[in-house]
Amino acid sequence: MSPRAKLAVVVVAVLLLATGSLGYVLHSAHRGPQQAAADGSFTLEGSGLYFRDTATGRIARQSLSTPRGARTGGGPVCERIYASWDTAGSLRP
Repeated sequence: MSPRAKLAVVVVAVLLLATGSLGYVLHSAHRGPQQAAADGSFTLEGSGLYFRDTATGRIARQSLSTPRGARTGGGPVCERIYASWDTAGSLRP
């Protein structure tokens, strides 16, 4: 392959990569963040175990008084949560 053909292949590859990157950036900017707000009924009141529900990705609470009882869901979407008293911190994706 001649040096001129090699240069043409490199230029075409760079243009294709640049076009694909630009298209991805524009698509991501148009789509916007995919964060769901917490349900208004979800609070940190009462004792319980707060955890990330793997089915929904949201924070849920399990009551310690009724371990087999219903879980309260509807919290924010988080990867990790730390809750203490009436304050919580979460790591979002």
